[in-house]
Amino acid sequence: MNMLRVMKQKSDVAYLYNTENVADCIDKIKAHGYTAIPVITTDGMYVGAASNGDYLRFILEKNTLDPAVLSKTSVGDIIKSADYRPVKITAKIGELFERITEQNFVPVTDDRGVFIGIITRRDILKYLNEKLCNLK
Repeated sequence: MNMLRVMKQKSDVAYLYNTENVADCIDKIKAHGYTAIPVITTDGMYVGAASNGDYLRFILEKNTLDPAVLSKTSVGDIIKSADYRPVKITAKIGELFERITEQNFVPVTDDRGVFIGIITRRDILKYLNEKLCNLK
């Protein structure tokens, strides 16, 4: 399976910069209706994904919804780096399948770790369904 056939390009994906503040990030994730969104550095390196759980944990730990507090904290400070592990564009199909069973999307990076897009579970299922239908 060629990952490029099912990957959504970075230009077609919502993502956050790790320097953006939590208030802006909550707005962005809410506007797109996602449960998690990729986070990159300003030079494009993938650093993790911000999830609803990250925001909830932050709000509960700080015990506040104060916009001033949310505006002073960067999204890079609240994400769990172990979640939403990426694959390289050169990864084997087994590695992609391992990730997609644990995550609803898999970030894809180039060999330098630069974020280039995502592959969603839905994309994989559509691709496999298409392949199965063509076998009949």
